[in-house]
Amino acid sequence: PHSAVTLVIEFGAGRLVIDHAAGREQQGCIIAGLASGGLQVRGEGIECVQVRLSPVVAHAALGACPADLGHAVVSLEEVLGQDAARVQDQLREAPSWDERFAIADAMLLLRYQAGPSVDPEVARAWERIVATRGQVRVDALAVETGWSRKRLWARCQSQIGLSPKRA
Repeated sequence: PHSAVTLVIEFGAGRLVIDHAAGREQQGCIIAGLASGGLQVRGEGIECVQVRLSPVVAHAALGACPADLGHAVVSLEEVLGQDAARVQDQLREAPSWDERFAIADAMLLLRYQAGPSVDPEVARAWERIVATRGQVRVDALAVETGWSRKRLWARCQSQIGLSPKRA
């Protein structure tokens, strides 16, 4: 388990099979919400790109708050819509892994720039939590943002899906 949203885009002839904590098996491209622990991606002859997105980036790039994804594993089409098939086609046609990574980066960057951003205070709190490996006190984060602990907790929970303490 980790504090990231996992994005897996398959594009080869093989089929991904995703086993996750809910005991369900799912096939195809997926987005796994925060703390969807126990996620295992397997298959034979699969080709895919896997990206772990911070909740701050996932909020904008996927157009969905990680809190809305919760612990769920959802299909790529549910979140990306028509972009999902287009990106899969581009990845399939790319002649090298460097080009595939560039395609995934470009798609995520475009979506990130066009998507809804989290409050700057939430982004800063997340950066501090990551930089200190979770050793920063929530009181200190509240002071830095100029918010009360309660407001910081509520905004983090609603925008990135984790309270500051949990993060």
